[in-house]
Amino acid sequence: MIETELGDWRRTHYSDELDPSLVESDITVMGWISSIRGHGNISFTTIIDKIGEIQIVAKKGSCPDDVLESISKLKPHSCIGIKGIVKASEKAPNQVEIIPKEIKIFSAVEKIPPFDPYAKTVKNIDTRLEIRAIDLRRSVLKKIFQARNEVLKSIRNYFTEQNFIEVNTPKMIATATEGGAALFPIFYYNKEAFLAQSPQLYK
Repeated sequence: MIETELGDWRRTHYSDELDPSLVESDITVMGWISSIRGHGNISFTTIIDKIGEIQIVAKKGSCPDDVLESISKLKPHSCIGIKGIVKASEKAPNQVEIIPKEIKIFSAVEKIPPFDPYAKTVKNIDTRLEIRAIDLRRSVLKKIFQARNEVLKSIRNYFTEQNFIEVNTPKMIATATEGGAALFPIFYYNKEAFLAQSPQLYK
């Protein structure tokens, strides 16, 4: 069953907060499925949050049958939440895995994307841009945004400490990409330009 509401579910840990000190603890994690492997009565699922990987191991007898059945029907890129118990595992990320007790499916994938965003190289930029939300899950792109975030944060913190006031001004663009009512034409070095009201440069 797909549930779009969190209800009383709240994430207790991100992937980088999991370690052997939490063994036998009840936790709640959430993320996108990056891989899922079934072997009879056991299923190994790796989910990814904004930081890293978490391994979920659903085994008949160790977790409710309905949870095992729900996980076995899912495909990569589905978005789920898991409530479970932390167990030690030397081969798992951070040396722990989660034995699920409950599952909440926020979105279930019906069709696998035409490329694997977790592969080392991804070709065909046009295909990537058509499903940009999936493409942005690639680790190299995450690192770019993380670096950009740190640079912008450092600049903002510096000027804040110097008692500057941050002002957001309209963006100057060369072509009329918005509706006529939202455009403000100006002349810039004897060429026509426009001030955009939208925070997006191009759509």
